[in-house]
Amino acid sequence: MENLERNFCALVSLVCACFTNICLYSG
Repeated sequence: MENLERNFCALVSLVCACFTNICLYSG
């Protein structure tokens, strides 16, 4: 369960990074 939570956290972090990248690129 802990491993799944860690993977989910990493996935969310990756999505946040991509979102920030897109925002910076668009802005």
